[in-house]
Amino acid sequence: MTSGINANGQRFLLDMKRMQERGDRAQQQISSTKRLVTASDDPVQLGSMLSLKSQLAKSVQGRANLGRFQTEVDTAETSLQQAVKLLDKAVTLGAQGSSSAAPVDRAALAVQVKGLLTQMVGIANTNVDGRYIFSGGMDQKAPYAVNLGSTNGVDPTSQFIPGRVVQDPSGNPLPAGLTADTVFNAAGSDGVFKALNDLRMALEQDSASGTQTATAALDTASAYLNQQLAHYGNLQSQITDAVSAANKSELTWKTALSGIEDTDMAAAAVEVTQNKTAREAAYAAESSRPRTSLFDFLK
Repeated sequence: MTSGINANGQRFLLDMKRMQERGDRAQQQISSTKRLVTASDDPVQLGSMLSLKSQLAKSVQGRANLGRFQTEVDTAETSLQQAVKLLDKAVTLGAQGSSSAAPVDRAALAVQVKGLLTQMVGIANTNVDGRYIFSGGMDQKAPYAVNLGSTNGVDPTSQFIPGRVVQDPSGNPLPAGLTADTVFNAAGSDGVFKALNDLRMALEQDSASGTQTATAALDTASAYLNQQLAHYGNLQSQITDAVSAANKSELTWKTALSGIEDTDMAAAAVEVTQNKTAREAAYAAESSRPRTSLFDFLK
């Protein structure tokens, strides 16, 4: 009989311990606002939670990288807009120098064109946060320096190599930014530097016909430069679309993650209340249970 009584008592204490643990777990979920605090809380959902967190972290990092690239692309687009305006000014100066109807101070115009060439080199050497954005893979060094003795009026400072590959948050590669040799120093009539330098030399030589020829070449170079500007406009659109898609995906993952790991406050509060009530009732029932021993049967 004593053994049965002890067994009942042990079972009661074990039940109370389990009830207390459930109540404590519900209270902890309320305090932390997280339903999954340890792996044992829900081993089945743990894998899904870790997968979602990994996807979310990868997307956030990718979006941050894309943000830095977007700054460079936006700066490049603005810089090329300025470059187009410089060529427009050069065309105006060339038109003035082409006139043979009245005396023209072509030497003075040549000085102005030289200034435009210097400014164009400055645009080619645009720097964003320590990176020369038109230098490709050699982005720690300015790509060009002015050298009026050179055919194009400039010298490259290093060999151009492809730039880094930039991916969107989903891992898809985006078109790379253009290098200065492609944008400003293209071969033939597309070369921006050469067109400016040819105009400068024609003006210095006081040649109306040479100036006229050089001015016509500027129109071709300007059309080419506008094509490069369009590349960055398209790239801006792709970046905007990629960021928008990433934001939507991240919202979906955050919602799913919240459903897995966040506490259902109402359900947890009910659990705490019901658990407390059940324990109090169990203690009351246990305290009212008759206490008998072997001596009671011997009386």
